[in-house]
Amino acid sequence: MGHYNEDYNHAEFHETYLKEIFKAKNTFYSKKHPRDAQRDYYLLELIQRINKHNHLNSLKEFIDFCEFIRRQL
Repeated sequence: MGHYNEDYNHAEFHETYLKEIFKAKNTFYSKKHPRDAQRDYYLLELIQRINKHNHLNSLKEFIDFCEFIRRQL
């Protein structure tokens, strides 16, 4: 996959990365047809990964923000 660089903006890099992950699992992802990426278990697995490992920090910040908002409702 390579590293983030000036050839991609941040969102393009992550979209390409996501497509490569699904390709490796012999499945398909697109914005129009996200398939597994829109399922609850996919998000729950990402949250578990965030809590277990010290990476995906920008996603962790977003998840923490969503949790904060949910507690305020």
